[in-house]
Amino acid sequence: MNLFQSIPEGQGGLTAALLALLEHCGSDLANALMRKAGIPHLFQAESPPQVAFPAPDSPPGQGLVSGRDFALRVVAQAPGESWDPAELQALEGPALAVTLTGKAPPGVHVLSWEQVDRVLAFVAEQHDPQSRTGFLVRQFRDFLPRAGIESFSGFSPEELDGVPAALATLTRFLQTADQLFQRLAPALGEAFPLLRQARPEDLLAGYCYRDFGGAALGDAGFLRIALHVPGQELQVAVWSGNESSRIQEALQDEVFLDSLRELGEDPLLWLWSAGGEQKIALAKAMPEQLAALNWSAYQAGFQRSLPFEHLAGDGLVGRVSDMAQELLETLAPLLAPVVH
Repeated sequence: MNLFQSIPEGQGGLTAALLALLEHCGSDLANALMRKAGIPHLFQAESPPQVAFPAPDSPPGQGLVSGRDFALRVVAQAPGESWDPAELQALEGPALAVTLTGKAPPGVHVLSWEQVDRVLAFVAEQHDPQSRTGFLVRQFRDFLPRAGIESFSGFSPEELDGVPAALATLTRFLQTADQLFQRLAPALGEAFPLLRQARPEDLLAGYCYRDFGGAALGDAGFLRIALHVPGQELQVAVWSGNESSRIQEALQDEVFLDSLRELGEDPLLWLWSAGGEQKIALAKAMPEQLAALNWSAYQAGFQRSLPFEHLAGDGLVGRVSDMAQELLETLAPLLAPVVH
């Protein structure tokens, strides 16, 4: 458990965490931060900083770091936390603001959280991880991302060297995938017009697809043909727009369930929602297991897949279109509109 997570959240919570770090790390860390902020004062080893939170006679959320004949008001801005910079100018004495942008009103010393993190990284290197300062500084650096503070440290040489080759490989892959999809569309026929294709964020995640609609799929149903790079497979899936209760009822019919299993390619029932998803192998699923699912929370799809290693050779377009047609024919009773 991270020690700094025990500090209560809310107004000034990050200020309190920073002050707790300064209190227990002695003069080295406090002096390093003050040098970085341009504050002309140093704490002596025999007189480490004393802290108070909240600071006496100050607005809520402010803390105080003090020593011999010196007192510094401190406020540390958390993501989403609003504070009035003018409050730091309203009271006498020096003040330090640690902000998300590294900006503060005139007369107030300022550090960005990125600058603070760099100082912490430097101090961590100077102290053994088993020492008190070394341990606490590393704990605080680990705490910052959990508090929503992320520092950008730049691109590594390995990343920069690898990006051009990775982009070239991705471009070639997408060009080849596009050739496949251009040949698949005519094979599916005019009854299945193109609805949409993968977005840039899908492509970067290694997921390239085309969705096809049509009367046979109803108003909200669609046929998805996808290349899933992490899974190393081509996926053919039919997503139903019908009510989940109807799908649940259909899967209680052993004959219908067996017809799906006989398709081969390890068919899956894919239940999706914005909050999560489930993939259930139909080869092993039992009707009572399927009946116990919370169907109202999901949209349902049925998927067959083909490993990338089976994509080579002639006749791929025909094989994929056959997979789609067989899946559509098997699901036809489920996809047909309800007659009232």
